Amino acid sequence: MRIRFGCLAGALALALPGAALAQDSDDRFGAAGYDNAPATNIYVEGRAALTLLMDQDVSGGIDGDASFDPGFGGSLAVGYHVFDSVRVELEAVAGGSDIDTASPTTAGRAGTGDTITMGGFVNGAYDIDTGTAFTPYVGGGLGVLRIDAEYGAFGADDEDVMPAYQVLTGVSWHVVRQTALTLGYRYRRTIGDPRFDAPSGAIETDYGSHGFQIGLRYRF
Repeated sequence: MRIRFGCLAGALALALPGAALAQDSDDRFGAAGYDNAPATNIYVEGRAALTLLMDQDVSGGIDGDASFDPGFGGSLAVGYHVFDSVRVELEAVAGGSDIDTASPTTAGRAGTGDTITMGGFVNGAYDIDTGTAFTPYVGGGLGVLRIDAEYGAFGADDEDVMPAYQVLTGVSWHVVRQTALTLGYRYRRTIGDPRFDAPSGAIETDYGSHGFQIGLRYRF
């Protein structure tokens, strides 16, 4: 794969202990729920993700299919609590996955390659107040994805920009008053099929992924 995102996960792991030590031990969420929320409504969150790109059906100049190895990605979000339980955010995302298998293969070309994705989303989420340090959430988002596809099996090395949506759920753990560790799942899909130029004629593929994320959120 041309891009690796392991450094983001390492940064999150290093940041969490430091953030915890920077807060007073009596300043934890859970005892009074949202009553102890920070004074401002703005937050930032960094996320590292394991991405499972769904198998793709390929049609057009050549018909076939492709499957992918697990990939890695990350995102950075800036958000605002409209209410204690409702928040909106702008999220920049990036990720990549290598092709595992592809068929049929164009003469003289191997079934190798990868897909690199970058984009942005506007998300909305609802936090479910449990009165403890643990807060489940559900939400969704709309945005755009730039998909850079190198499909050796089909002779394609092109990119396309597509509208996309995502459905998200997870839980946050308020380690200290302003800092939360988050675990999340995201289902992401393009609205329509990306189209890529190839020597045998343009091909179209469906595009969807499952993402499993760990993140660190700081509320100012």
